[in-house]
Amino acid sequence: MRPRSPQPYFLRRLSLFLLTWCCVLLLGLPHPLLAHPPVAPEARNPTGAALSRPPLGLPLADLQVAVPMELAQANDSQATTQVQEGMALYQAGRYQDAIALWQQAVDRYQGQGDRLGQAMVLNQMAQAYQALRQWEPAQAVISRSFALLEPATETSRSGLLLAQLWNIQGLSQLNQGQSEQAIRSWQRAADLYTRAGQKTGRLGSLINLAQAQQSLGFYRQAQAILLQVYQTLIQEPDSRLKAMGLLHLGNILRLTGGVNLAQVNTPLSSQQVLEDALGIAQRLQEPDLVATMLLSLGNTAWADRQLDRAIACYQQAQKMGSDALTHLQAGLNQLALTLDRQQWTIAPSLVPPLREQVQRLPISHASLYARLHLSQSLIKLLQVRSIDAQEILPELEAALAAARSLRDPRAESYALGYQGKVYEQVDAWTRAQTSTEQALLVAQNMTAPDITYQWEWQLGRILRRQHQPQLARVAFAQAYENLKSLRQDLIAVNPEIQFNFREQVEPVYRDYIDLLVPSGQFSTRRTAEVPHGNAANLIEARQVLESFRLAELTNFLGSNCLQPVAIDQIAQVHDAAILYPIMLPDRLAVIVSLPNELLSYTVDVTQDQVTEVVDRLRREWEKPYTSPQGKQLSQQLERWLIQPIDQHLSQAQIKTLVFVLDGNLRNVPMAALYNGRQYLIERYAVALAPGLTLLAPSPLKEKQFNALLVGLTQARQGFPELVNVAPEIQTIQSLMPSQVLLNETFTKKNLQTLVQAAPFSIVHLATHGQFGSTVDQTFILTWDGRLNVNELRNLLQTKNQAIDLLVLSACETAAGDERAALGLAGVAVQSGTRRTLASLWSVDDQSGAVFIRYFYEALVKGTGSSADALRQAQRLLLKNPSYRHPRYWAPYVLLGSWL
Repeated sequence: MRPRSPQPYFLRRLSLFLLTWCCVLLLGLPHPLLAHPPVAPEARNPTGAALSRPPLGLPLADLQVAVPMELAQANDSQATTQVQEGMALYQAGRYQDAIALWQQAVDRYQGQGDRLGQAMVLNQMAQAYQALRQWEPAQAVISRSFALLEPATETSRSGLLLAQLWNIQGLSQLNQGQSEQAIRSWQRAADLYTRAGQKTGRLGSLINLAQAQQSLGFYRQAQAILLQVYQTLIQEPDSRLKAMGLLHLGNILRLTGGVNLAQVNTPLSSQQVLEDALGIAQRLQEPDLVATMLLSLGNTAWADRQLDRAIACYQQAQKMGSDALTHLQAGLNQLALTLDRQQWTIAPSLVPPLREQVQRLPISHASLYARLHLSQSLIKLLQVRSIDAQEILPELEAALAAARSLRDPRAESYALGYQGKVYEQVDAWTRAQTSTEQALLVAQNMTAPDITYQWEWQLGRILRRQHQPQLARVAFAQAYENLKSLRQDLIAVNPEIQFNFREQVEPVYRDYIDLLVPSGQFSTRRTAEVPHGNAANLIEARQVLESFRLAELTNFLGSNCLQPVAIDQIAQVHDAAILYPIMLPDRLAVIVSLPNELLSYTVDVTQDQVTEVVDRLRREWEKPYTSPQGKQLSQQLERWLIQPIDQHLSQAQIKTLVFVLDGNLRNVPMAALYNGRQYLIERYAVALAPGLTLLAPSPLKEKQFNALLVGLTQARQGFPELVNVAPEIQTIQSLMPSQVLLNETFTKKNLQTLVQAAPFSIVHLATHGQFGSTVDQTFILTWDGRLNVNELRNLLQTKNQAIDLLVLSACETAAGDERAALGLAGVAVQSGTRRTLASLWSVDDQSGAVFIRYFYEALVKGTGSSADALRQAQRLLLKNPSYRHPRYWAPYVLLGSWL
């Protein structure tokens, strides 16, 4: 899984460039001209928003399928010669001359009454017009060919020509933004090729169909089609078609994060598949194809944050490729990557040659999106004041003119939206609003929510800066609703998908919440009345926060398997308070849900200040001693989060605090907040939740527990031995009925077998593990490998009742990464268990064993909730002179149901 970064949302515009014919008809597959650059973390603009990546053409190659001249019914040697000479002209790029010669062949076949001969040559003419981007003449020729073929009695010959014609039709439709029509055309082509027994044509049509699905944002559907193609291609010898099929699959895997064992026999990754495609291209000795593969490998390396490797791939692509667009794309990717690395002094020097290359290109979809790509990089330079707005606006004017000339509404929307972005940067608010509204109208007219939400968000920012909060709220709300509708296919995929969550999605939620939560303190009682004003805003803000947490975790997991429940269906526990802190640019806001009251308060402290305090506090708590600085920082955080509601908590007789945390607040244990006299755990039971709609509270099902105890005591895979695991397991065995998998018996297969065989209420994993900022960096160590969060979900899924408690002993959260705690939340949600106990950092092995004994003893006694059991264990450690420091007792956190 790639770093989450929003990875679509954008149209994957296909660029057509047809090559060698040699008595062939092309299926109309696009050519490898442009590769998608991954969306890297963007330079933040003053509003905290990030710039969207323009939809660049997907790198594909032409697919050649031999069409024998016997398809023509008349034996006309002159017409045959004209067809073959036209093909030679086409190869030389002399498209108009080829069309003129083919028209003579059509006339000869027409004079002889040869309908199939006419259709064969008209298909070739249509593709020549497509190569010239002359869509109206191309469509006219396509219509003539349909008129000749569809009335005829279907034969194997006419069926093959008709299949090829549907492919050509699909390409015209996709290039004119008619993706849904293109899908239908390519499905027809695939069906006809299947009936004709033409494997190559069928595979080519399916690849095209996948690209049309992708252009509509249906990435999962596109991946399913390409996996179907892959299963056939891996049995075939090396060919250009095989290389292109693997290239498509490698790109979509980068976007969706890979494939698990349930879909194919072995897991697949983008890098693995693209390296296989590169090997085929090298064996075929096709330098331009090699360059295309290198571009995609560079994009995958970028998505994996292997930035030096990405640069090397782009540089190799420039050396290998002879095509001007390939060379330009490699340069554009290097510029974007330089900006990603915030090398602001280097980036401007890369712009002039790229600008010259773009301006030399004739108008085409490829050059249009290259210009948009360049414009986006220029806007990032504008954000850091490295260039002037007047250096960008002419590029966007040219892009707008080209988009309208080519009748490309998506490109037109992007050009207008980027204009609005430039004007927003220079505080030209009236022009910014006008351009953004125009961009929004174009996007709405073509029903493109993946673009629409971006301009709604931009419009909301602009309106807010013009002191129109009500209109801004409407715009933000519309963007939010569009994001919810896009969650399945856009947020759930890898952020490299050009739908960079942290830069393209997260700010939309934060900006909307920023507008909804009033400054100061506000409270609303729960009544039967319809809420209005600030009360309605507060209720909406809570709902947006829950949706934000759902989207964030969906994006992290790269999966849309999360099934939230409606917030109003969750019963409020009478003695628990739910706290939702959210860090805004200029203040810390906290929404608190009490049994009969919803309130909010804000603290005048910037996001950067909160982040600094939290990072310093985490470092202090991991030290082996208690420092005055640590207590001061902990007390500061307590004053921000708890002190403003102390009286409300007391009046409501609250016993448990449940935190739905934001940002790097997840990396510090709330239990160790200090008020100058006591730690928070001495006053309340404390639990965490990734969101109430994700893990709704539910009580422990039984007090007679049945546990599966799993662990490693021996050193494995570079991790040290855990000498206290054996006594830890023995302690739990003495307290409840248990089965054990220890050391070499702790394999993935054995774990799944036992979980499926018996209804365990507790699964205890005493092994090394880490919660990282990506799925791949989040794992549990087994004797025979590592379990990531998705594999853990598959292993722990059971037909029996859900597991009540998952304990992750000896695991830790990666330090210095504010997204790492998402790994812990991901494990809690994906495991399917009701609650998860884990630690935020690596704990002392001996103190950990003592804690586990205290926790299970409290759990078995059954005098309170699971959060109470955790609290009792932590307080007992706190009272032990050897373990008073928060390093020993604080890192343990309970996620999910606290009951």
